[in-house]
Amino acid sequence: MVDRVPPKPMFKPKLVSLDTSSWDLLTKQQSAACGRIQKVFASGSVIPFFTSTHLEELMQHGNQSVVEARQMMLRRLPFVTYLRGRNSGHGDVGWLLDLREAEFDVLCEQPQATAEIVVEQVRQRVANRFRSGAELCDRNVAQWRWHRQLAPALLADTPEVASLAQFSLPGVNLKQKVPATSGDLEVRTVEEIREHFAGQFEWLVTKLANDGDPKLINHEQVAANYLREIVDDMTPLLEGAGDLLEKLLAQSGVERSRLPPNPTIEDVGYEAHFIGTLRVHERRLNLPPGTLKKLVRQEQVPSWIIFRELDRTSKRVRKAEASSLADKWMAPFALYLDGFEADKRVVHCFREALLSHPLVPAAYQRIFRRRSLADLADKLEALAV
Repeated sequence: MVDRVPPKPMFKPKLVSLDTSSWDLLTKQQSAACGRIQKVFASGSVIPFFTSTHLEELMQHGNQSVVEARQMMLRRLPFVTYLRGRNSGHGDVGWLLDLREAEFDVLCEQPQATAEIVVEQVRQRVANRFRSGAELCDRNVAQWRWHRQLAPALLADTPEVASLAQFSLPGVNLKQKVPATSGDLEVRTVEEIREHFAGQFEWLVTKLANDGDPKLINHEQVAANYLREIVDDMTPLLEGAGDLLEKLLAQSGVERSRLPPNPTIEDVGYEAHFIGTLRVHERRLNLPPGTLKKLVRQEQVPSWIIFRELDRTSKRVRKAEASSLADKWMAPFALYLDGFEADKRVVHCFREALLSHPLVPAAYQRIFRRRSLADLADKLEALAV
């Protein structure tokens, strides 16, 4: 089986990512709008782009007949495209981490490249696999079957992660400036820390129950485990010698030289998250620990910037939703495609983040919402011109 060459090489087809809900409607309906959309895809002027996150969302439905219907819908697509993932054999559809590694490739070639230069270079590489829908299914059906079997276990912690990440504990001001030394802090004892977080238990249980993901259960156990982990992490730092603040930064792998001037607690949190992500990539790429930290910084990595700014604005939304995690994994691809369909929450978060970084409006201008399948057909036909 070989990669399918995109149709009509005399012009460049437009690449578009559709939301799972639209694919679901295209599976269920037989309408004039469906026919128009199928005609656009059949022309080869617009080609659907997929990530493994999109496909796993489609295939993890609890009803096997629904999954089979979705696979039949995909099989009817004459052309599909995607970024090749780390698995070079069957099931080779990439996702956010593969996109980020494509960005790292550019930074290896051009270490001083700005995020804008990285976008320009990666846009030419992001769709490096073209197939028919039938070929896509044949290559991935075994992986989808495996994913469906493991999905309950893989997704079990998602509501908890999404809920705890949605809001800060009371008294924590993420915009507070980080002092130069611990001498400017009021350092508490271990017992005082334990009492402080014990006092947050009832608040956190109520917050999880009212604003956490609806699928979250055992709010008391989740709150107790979370607060206990915070205290356990803090205890050795409080009991050991040395500057507490510097020990906190070192524990997260954060260096002050990599932080913006006058950093906030939020800045430290995102740098710690970014460093943790680099460790994941180093394991995937079989690189020595610390290699990527020497190579890249947050502001050079476009997909990270979009992820970070969406994460920042999504925390202003009161209610947590587990699906928002997958949204933040897929949304960075909007930088590299001609069209990216998103739901109301994602569009709102993009709009709220428009002034946070120049790359956000660059991605936002490629994002659209559909009001109906007829509206989607209109948008795809306009894109095809």
